[in-house]
Amino acid sequence: MVEETLTKPARYVTIARDPAFPVLAHEIRAFDARPAEHTRCTHAAMATVHLLEAFYATHDLAATSPWLSALGATLPLLRGDAWQAIRNEKAQSTPEDYRR
Repeated sequence: MVEETLTKPARYVTIARDPAFPVLAHEIRAFDARPAEHTRCTHAAMATVHLLEAFYATHDLAATSPWLSALGATLPLLRGDAWQAIRNEKAQSTPEDYRR
């Protein structure tokens, strides 16, 4: 969703109005509110949700929008958080559950 917004911001103006986006945003907020047993992996996701909502709320769909710049900065953070989540999941599972 973030990569699509970055590459074609005017085309994806309906993402914020799409019924799937509020559901996804709600799920991210719910996961963030849960107690963390390991390293928290939702900070970048929360930042992304807020930035997407702000970007679409301002209606500034120009390629030079500062919101797009901030969204682009979250991509490496999201990838790092995804990697950490995989590592946490792998550490919690038994070798039989998680074979590669």
